Amino acid sequence: MGVNDIKEKLYDLNVDMARTNNLIQNGSKRAKNQTQLSEKNKQTLFSFRDWLISRQLSLLRVKKYLLFARTIAQTGDKDLPDYTKADVDLVMSKIRLCGRYKLASINDFATTFKVLFRFIDGLDSGEQSPRTKHLKQKKPQSSLRREDLLTDDDVNKLISAASGLKDGLMYSCLFSVLYETGCRPGEIRGIMLKDVVKNAHGYRINVDGKTGKRVVFAIVSAPMLEKWINAHAFRENPESPLFYYMTKGEARFITNSAFNKTIRILSMHVLGRTITPYLFRHSRLTQYVLKKVPEGVIRKAVGHAPQSRALSTYTHLVDEDVENEMLTISGIEVSQKKVENTFVTKTCPKCSAAISSHEALCSKCGAIVSEIGIITEEMEKEKKMAQLEARLETIEKMFGAIEITPEVMDSMRRKLPAAGMVKQSG
Repeated sequence: MGVNDIKEKLYDLNVDMARTNNLIQNGSKRAKNQTQLSEKNKQTLFSFRDWLISRQLSLLRVKKYLLFARTIAQTGDKDLPDYTKADVDLVMSKIRLCGRYKLASINDFATTFKVLFRFIDGLDSGEQSPRTKHLKQKKPQSSLRREDLLTDDDVNKLISAASGLKDGLMYSCLFSVLYETGCRPGEIRGIMLKDVVKNAHGYRINVDGKTGKRVVFAIVSAPMLEKWINAHAFRENPESPLFYYMTKGEARFITNSAFNKTIRILSMHVLGRTITPYLFRHSRLTQYVLKKVPEGVIRKAVGHAPQSRALSTYTHLVDEDVENEMLTISGIEVSQKKVENTFVTKTCPKCSAAISSHEALCSKCGAIVSEIGIITEEMEKEKKMAQLEARLETIEKMFGAIEITPEVMDSMRRKLPAAGMVKQSG
């Protein structure tokens, strides 16, 4: 069984296809006043399905084309093979003006029209149908604002809150890996155990995305990823999904709808606003741009094609340089703001164990991670006190004739707290 066969089985794509076939044949039970498809249109869509599958398209892509084609057939008032160029324009106009679809979906309708009529007109060489070749697609303008992005602290809060869910460790790990790698949500959901390989600094993860296979790295997420793999119920099966849900006694990849719902509910509870899984990627890529990571490195890390212009989506969010220049021109002195990164690798100062960025306690020795600064400061003071006492002992040996009484020693000790070197008792 090949990788695609395994993924189709784990994604339950055959079940999805069965549902889609039933939707075309019988319509939706939940939708009211829906337009029923004619028998000719049903047959056209089923033949279109077979044509797509025979050309080695993924079942996810086949399902998407079928659902868009079904809506096209319901919107028009003719059988699909009888459409003229004017009919195509009329349906696209209705879809665009109905107010139910965003620009990205409208573009998908145009693409489906082109593919559908290549099939209907028997154009297998890539030539476009004269009925649809005039259709244009408009690039969506990003509505993302800098204020919408996630900060390191936001991500740490979500990771911490996720631990209270039913599958808390898994979701905490998923959020951490999703943010650190900047992967597309579908790429993360599609990881198998065999794709995760431990190395000296963390984990190498092989992901398969829209631009092909690549390797990403989990370093900050490594402690949590190790915990999740050790707790994984199917860790002995390398073909098992890394992140899964159970159905009929088998592990399946987490569905997109379940993932979105979990993120929506959790983010509203923790951040007071709803977010989508893609916001983790948008936020991470903006950080790369802010930190002036070379474009070539960013493209490889996040799976952008060499000719992709997607990075422009993020560069417009990084506007400090423009703002600072305008303030300087206006005679206002600009102080450089330093944003502290909190999504970073940490080490316990007591036992040297690796600690996840969100954790409050060291899981190995129990040290309070949120007070590591206090612990470190106390250790430094103790070190300075030991050095001072050693110097006093040396002085006593060198000047044996000079009596350093207990009262003198106590007097010196009382002066040390004022110098910030020791902690006063009581």
